[in-house]
Amino acid sequence: MNLYSLAILVAISAFIACGFLGLDYILKIGRGITAGFSGFFEGFKQQGRYALVGVLTTDATANSHVYLVTFMLGPEAYAPLAAARLLFRPISVVFQSITQVERPKVRKLILEGKIKVAQSHLKKGRDVTLVAWGINTLVCVCVLSFFLDYYWRSDTGHHALIIATILIGLINLIKSIRNPLSLYLQAVDKFKPLSLITIKSAIVTIPTVFFCLQLWGGAYSLIGVLVGELITFLLLKKLFTREINE
Repeated sequence: MNLYSLAILVAISAFIACGFLGLDYILKIGRGITAGFSGFFEGFKQQGRYALVGVLTTDATANSHVYLVTFMLGPEAYAPLAAARLLFRPISVVFQSITQVERPKVRKLILEGKIKVAQSHLKKGRDVTLVAWGINTLVCVCVLSFFLDYYWRSDTGHHALIIATILIGLINLIKSIRNPLSLYLQAVDKFKPLSLITIKSAIVTIPTVFFCLQLWGGAYSLIGVLVGELITFLLLKKLFTREINE
């Protein structure tokens, strides 16, 4: 028996086992699942669709170089970029952690009318993120300066690795500054204007990544991502300023 056959057998066994729970119990579970659909669709209609567009276009902005470099030059050409991204993995974890922790806190403060407290809270989060970015960048400099041959054992790709690390460092610096703005705007339900910002950024990012890739090679495609992040930051700053002045 191979793994595929075993998986089929387990699936059939689980399906048969459900019959012993009884039809009433199965129907009760089904009603419980479908009961929340109306609320889900209403929420999706109000904000969810804009959030979905934002997620898709944000991914296009942040990862277009991944798809284009791999598709046009092959996975070997993307290897130095992947190694550079790995060096900045700690700051990516910080971004995700702070967003997950701070978003509900900021939302609660805004609902309580404590706007100034919420903004002060975000500034502290930004400062923490910038310190983490500085430490992460210092570690990257040490690795590439003193342990490059251990970290990157290939005889080729050193230049691409260094260029990619510099550009990813700059990209993460912009993210450190603009993430609190995005978090605040999400907390005040500005998903529609946020989705428009990410669409505009993606429209500029993807062609820029493509042309930089064609002109200078894989590592320099990150210039397009950097331009996209800068545009996102400027548009977020404008929207944020307008929001707090209303």
